[in-house]
Amino acid sequence: MQGRRIYQCGVITTSIEQDQQAAIMASQWIGKPYDWRSTLTTTDTFYCSQLVYQAYRLGAGYTLPHSTPGVIFPADLLHGGATELIYRYEP
Repeated sequence: MQGRRIYQCGVITTSIEQDQQAAIMASQWIGKPYDWRSTLTTTDTFYCSQLVYQAYRLGAGYTLPHSTPGVIFPADLLHGGATELIYRYEP
């Protein structure tokens, strides 16, 4: 994994039950096509950050902050103020 950075974050203000509901929601989308051009209004295709956003929005009822209308970036998840860093790997 040389050259790759890995971060694990947790949403600060959600309960364990909300996190579980988000995970259940996300698991229902396994196998959906990956498309980096997806927007925050679709659940037909996903990109990584959008899947997390939709899982929390639809599964847990929690909307994660994002900097650009219609899309969410990994940096929004990491630095948007709603999450805390749990794990970091930077070779």
